[in-house]
Amino acid sequence: MDPFVYMLDREAVGLVINQLFFSLDNKEWITLKECFAKEVVFDISSLVGGEQHRLNADQIAHLWSNSLKEVDALQHQISNMTIFVQNERATSHFYCNEMHHSKSGAKGGTLTLVGTYDIHLVKENGVWKISLFRYHHKFLRV
Repeated sequence: MDPFVYMLDREAVGLVINQLFFSLDNKEWITLKECFAKEVVFDISSLVGGEQHRLNADQIAHLWSNSLKEVDALQHQISNMTIFVQNERATSHFYCNEMHHSKSGAKGGTLTLVGTYDIHLVKENGVWKISLFRYHHKFLRV
């Protein structure tokens, strides 16, 4: 692979991941959906139990919009990101601290989740899209 194309693809992959979490933090569901491939292996089982699922972008946005209704503010802080590109596929791994803040009610206060992510992407019509979204939960702070 041409080194220049490789660098451009790595940058584009990083931008998709950043767009995903920026959109999630701001509850911008339409922009968030644009980050996903037609079908996504979605796995947050390390946090909520169960198994991974195959979902589309609408289903993921609906799941998050419902589960985050009580959350007034979100912030994802990503670090130690690695990105590897091979032709039409890419993988990324990174650390993430997630803060979920609620102003009132039974869930008042801030919850911080600490874990890592594995994200796989594919090129669909020349655009990088997330095809695997896996969260590895480590611990949380209340």
